Amino acid sequence: MTINDQREDLIERLTDSVGNLVSVITIDAQSLRPLPGKAAILVNPPEIDFEGWEIQEARWSIIVIAGTMATQVDALGLILPVIEKLQADHINMHNARPVTYTNGSGSLAAYQITLNP
Repeated sequence: MTINDQREDLIERLTDSVGNLVSVITIDAQSLRPLPGKAAILVNPPEIDFEGWEIQEARWSIIVIAGTMATQVDALGLILPVIEKLQADHINMHNARPVTYTNGSGSLAAYQITLNP
């Protein structure tokens, strides 16, 4: 399976899992704008390990963000149900760490989730 195929499969699995909890699942950071009352997910490019001439492993991570500059108090309440739904649907997560996601409009609450291969 190519890395592009893996990415498409991951986006499909995320969409099937979190459904209406998020407004968008994207690889385009410029389009990452959560709607009020929803989270959004950015799929980061993978870390790639090689062995010889072959791709051995691609490790993916995602960032779940929520809220706007004016609604950061409610952001955690939108992000945590997404993480819990991913876990309940057996998305193979290694860890989830709180981060700040900065876009053109400011800094937003977020969690970066590293997925197991």
